[in-house]
Amino acid sequence: KDERGRRATFHGLKRKFVTGLIRAGVGVDELHELARHRSVQTTLGYYTDPTLKNRAAAVNKLPPPKSE
Repeated sequence: KDERGRRATFHGLKRKFVTGLIRAGVGVDELHELARHRSVQTTLGYYTDPTLKNRAAAVNKLPPPKSE
């Protein structure tokens, strides 16, 4: 558990792994194989977050925090 009481789960870690592969530019076939799913729909439908890239771009527009 972390300081907020959240737990690491197998599926949470797997989603982070698959999302990291997507960020790295891994293709769909390789992604599906590395995720070890029977169906590519499972990989793309559940373990990926299609809005992740858009959210990251939005956050990156923020100015850096001021140092005190």
